[in-house]
Amino acid sequence: MALTNWSISTETLFYAARYIVPIYAVLTVLSNIFNFIIIIVTVRNKHLHNVCNILIAIQAFGDASITWTVPVMVYNAYVKNLIPISTCYWIHVLPTTSMNFATLMILFIGIDRLFVVTYPTRYASVNKMRYLTGLLVICVCYSAANLTATYVTRSDDMVLCYLADAMTGRGKDFWGLTQVLINISVVVVYSKLRNGLKKRSGALTRTTRIFRSIYLIMVFYICGWVVTVSLIMTTRVFISDINLTQICEMAVGIFATVELIIPFCVYFHCAQVYRKAILNLFGRTPKIEVLACSVNLSSPNHLSGRDLI
Repeated sequence: MALTNWSISTETLFYAARYIVPIYAVLTVLSNIFNFIIIIVTVRNKHLHNVCNILIAIQAFGDASITWTVPVMVYNAYVKNLIPISTCYWIHVLPTTSMNFATLMILFIGIDRLFVVTYPTRYASVNKMRYLTGLLVICVCYSAANLTATYVTRSDDMVLCYLADAMTGRGKDFWGLTQVLINISVVVVYSKLRNGLKKRSGALTRTTRIFRSIYLIMVFYICGWVVTVSLIMTTRVFISDINLTQICEMAVGIFATVELIIPFCVYFHCAQVYRKAILNLFGRTPKIEVLACSVNLSSPNHLSGRDLI
């Protein structure tokens, strides 16, 4: 039961949506361009074929494909069309799955780097294919659980079909709770990773800029995605009107959508190996040293720059 009885008309919903959807359209284009650049340079560059970089590429694909149904929302807003949530659910199966994968990837990237910092010798001996497969299986199971929860609680309320509209009832509550747990885990893991690097002063001086890129991604993730999830769940407490809920969720969702383009900017600015690969993709050859890819087995306290990215 919502704490207020605030509501707006369907006409007001369409009017407000027309001012919001252009922002999503622009961010959708930028997200797909930037994230597919990350994917392309990962495939092309042999220095970006380790587990961490593959996880980053998977996150990039998730961040891009999350936006693939934005045209549906834009179309509905301008032609004044609403569709049932039960239909919207099926339209958003891929974006919802991508969203769940992307949010887990930021956690798994941190766990992978923490594994390297804490147990470098053991990390070097791990079967990387099985290790990566295990992480992907966890993502599939989590996404399947969320899709099942939202499927059994879907309704026939009429919506513009924004991503958050595809989830309703207890299914959305389940998703929100799991997102909170993931976000707490992200903060804990990255805090441990930062502390672990501080204890290894030699490694820290060589890899400060490299680690900064991953850490900044986490900070922007918290500022963007966590704010969005928190406000969406707060909206569920205060508002029950479906039209007002849609506008509020679309407005706060801008924070998360902006976050989709941040990783490219951070990796390009802070990680030399990504900057060189991206510039090479566009025919430029900067004089940037690419850190070697190796785990020094002779000293468990020594990490090469590539080990951290």
